[in-house]
Amino acid sequence: MPKSLTRSVLTTMSRCFLPMRKLSVAAAILSTSAQPLFADEQGVFLGTIVLQGEEAGYNPRSTTVAGRAPADVRDVPLSLSGIGRERLTGEMIADDIEAIGRSTGMNISGTPYASGITSRGFVTLNNVEGLRMTSEDSNFTPVIDGFLLGGIEILRGPAGILEGAGEPGGVVSRSFKRPLQFAAGHGGLSFGSYGMRRAEFDYGGPISADGRLRGRFAGATMEEGFERDVVSHERAAVFGALEYDLTPDTLVRISAMYQKDDRTPFWGVPSHEDGHLIDFDRSTYLGSDRGRFDTEYALVTAEITHAFANGWTVRVAANHFDQKIDEFDLMTISPVYNLGTAQMVDLGLNVNQDRERGQGVDVSFSGPFSAFGRDHRATIGFSYIGSRLQVDERWGYDAFPVDISNPVTDLPIPELADDGILQDRRYKQYGIYGQLNAGLTDSLTLSAGGRVSWAEMTSDITGPVLQDYRENAFFTPMLGLVWRADPFTSLYASVSDIHEPQFYRDAAGSPLAPMTGTQYEIGLKRDLSEGRLLFTAAVFDIERSNQAHRVGPWPSRVYRADGTTRSRGAELELSGDLGNGWGISAGYTYTDQKVTESRDLSRLGKRASNTPRHKAVLWLSHDFQGEALSGLSLATGITAASRIYDYGNSLSAPGFYTIDLAATYRVSETTELALKVNNVFDRNYYRSLGTSGMYHDQAEGRSIALQLRQRF
Repeated sequence: MPKSLTRSVLTTMSRCFLPMRKLSVAAAILSTSAQPLFADEQGVFLGTIVLQGEEAGYNPRSTTVAGRAPADVRDVPLSLSGIGRERLTGEMIADDIEAIGRSTGMNISGTPYASGITSRGFVTLNNVEGLRMTSEDSNFTPVIDGFLLGGIEILRGPAGILEGAGEPGGVVSRSFKRPLQFAAGHGGLSFGSYGMRRAEFDYGGPISADGRLRGRFAGATMEEGFERDVVSHERAAVFGALEYDLTPDTLVRISAMYQKDDRTPFWGVPSHEDGHLIDFDRSTYLGSDRGRFDTEYALVTAEITHAFANGWTVRVAANHFDQKIDEFDLMTISPVYNLGTAQMVDLGLNVNQDRERGQGVDVSFSGPFSAFGRDHRATIGFSYIGSRLQVDERWGYDAFPVDISNPVTDLPIPELADDGILQDRRYKQYGIYGQLNAGLTDSLTLSAGGRVSWAEMTSDITGPVLQDYRENAFFTPMLGLVWRADPFTSLYASVSDIHEPQFYRDAAGSPLAPMTGTQYEIGLKRDLSEGRLLFTAAVFDIERSNQAHRVGPWPSRVYRADGTTRSRGAELELSGDLGNGWGISAGYTYTDQKVTESRDLSRLGKRASNTPRHKAVLWLSHDFQGEALSGLSLATGITAASRIYDYGNSLSAPGFYTIDLAATYRVSETTELALKVNNVFDRNYYRSLGTSGMYHDQAEGRSIALQLRQRF
């Protein structure tokens, strides 16, 4: 159970750094980016963030999420977005999931702490510093505190060249803060609705007298309650990084993070068995106040980069991750049903103890060369991810009936015999990749690449579960053309494939065919203000075939590969500096995804779950520059989406819009006060829908947070 929220936040802050001692420096980590979409505090170009003391601005010129070497986003024939440190700070974003959900073309399903991330109707891959933060076999994607991050890069659409196996949703890559070349730091204290208290600390600078060795340390701790009864959350997160200039051309970077979250969880409200949503009060809690959902995530990273005199660069990056989950609670196991005049729901025991440990490696060479009288660039590399997932999962189907109009929460959680599903799975994927950007003319570039991958899963399992499987040497290509119409505008077209091995068996015990698919995309990118403001537009068409479907009800582990899903749509985005103190990040997405072929005729025409046909996001800020209002910054955020459907389209939730407001006042050169109001009009809506009449996520109501920031 989470500790009492009455504790001093400063006491919790001192406690949160202790778990760092437990971090094993056993493995070195990741960063697959030469220079991700961020820049450091001195304005050294690392991609997108130029920190002035602490804040940062988004610069949409360079990216690495679509390739190991930094590239101008206008030269990449794919759809890209970035979230800089300035937005993370200005919106007072708590974690990466919140930031991703407010980005163009991205959708979040499930609860904020056990979320699925999708784009264009398909699941995305999740990276930190360009390497996987967990394997594809993982049951949960870790949530990373937003204060530790330097920014986030998003690629929408297939990422098969660098990632190998995967769905066509794309990849989300987080980057941590970087060590500083001069001493700087800041701290913050926040207080808000429902007992929210938070403390932050960030300091970095040179360690050696010559400045070749630099470091940075950041930490955050938080306690919060919610409008929903019983639900609570405590977090402690720490991060440290070192950089060393081994030579003027060789940089070594290591980093480590640890985060622990303790929650009294809530997995969403049920709908009625007749198929309609119920207008639950947001304070309604269905479960036991003795439940818990505790997670720990540790990540160690290392990277060495060397630049040769001829312009080529070699990079070796590696990571090691360790995720633990301890869940012990009662959750809904039925839709709402009528019992006389009462409306009831059944609760059942869920015990889940996961541990996943893994490591990733990436080695790449990239640089320019000349041939046939023209300049070109190439990248070749090798990557590997291996993990071991151990799961002890037990379910109790003896129901605890609860009246939804007057739910009892003081419920004992019974012990359950250790006879559940035990899994010990090992996942491995490795491959070689190459990418060529060939200058065909002064304004036309051919982008071509591919990856050959090997994937396997082995398992030692009791209970009805997946079996061992291996797939060798599958190929995922990409081909694109980019035309620079003028120095500020590029037009592009691309086609890319996906290939996803499926570790399932059919009724005869034979492995299922892999999921395969192809995306076609055309688009435009235009620099509107010398790199400070970027407009992009894209149209896409994706087909994916052979998705696995369970045959029979749970716990059946017999599957069949069936059907074709088609997703077509368009995206518009405007991001950057409008001038005169105005900043903007705005996007609109149209997604039309449905099943177009299936042996099961009832599936034809069904839409993707939790993917609205229309979605728009906006964050607009203004820094006042006149004497009267100097030091004041105001901002507003708007999210609007159309109707969403559950899996199978048996249930739908209406569209919604929400408005957030924020204000920052610079009290002095080193002190700021910030105020954030979420969901200003207290809109009550469903953020996502679950399955089988359960696990529908109601969005939170209006909340207010006040933050004091101090630089030193």
